[in-house]
Amino acid sequence: MWAVFEDLALLGRLDAIVFEGGKAKYIIELKTSRKGLGIFEDAIVQAQVYGLCIESMGFDCSELKLVIVKVKSELVDEISPDKVKKIIIAGLLKNKVKELEKMFSRRLRVHIEDYDRKLVEEKLEFIKDYWLELRGPHPSNNPNKCKSCYYRDLCPYG
Repeated sequence: MWAVFEDLALLGRLDAIVFEGGKAKYIIELKTSRKGLGIFEDAIVQAQVYGLCIESMGFDCSELKLVIVKVKSELVDEISPDKVKKIIIAGLLKNKVKELEKMFSRRLRVHIEDYDRKLVEEKLEFIKDYWLELRGPHPSNNPNKCKSCYYRDLCPYG
């Protein structure tokens, strides 16, 4: 899917979307991890951008919820990404997300928030300057982010 934001093409492939009564209800973004189940801000922004894309396509996003699911790699290996998505969708539709987290204790975490067009536009304003090389990267407070950062060897904060 794609959208345009201030002459920037935004492209992405969401993991799953649920429509109900002609409205976009849930965007599901699946993230895997070998370690922790923390939800990073970039995953939330990514899901918000997907919401912007869906809204730009003309869909009603007035009730859209963004669902970021952090899953331990071992669980995905055990039951497959598609099965995890189906389990999450069923849990959302039955309002049983907390029960899913308990059932998959320490192997799955679900974060849900509202789609917010104003918020995503503000985030994109900030991010686009980096993408267009008008500013450098900002340091992260998260050492795990630093480990995989392209700039880690050049960073004065690392």
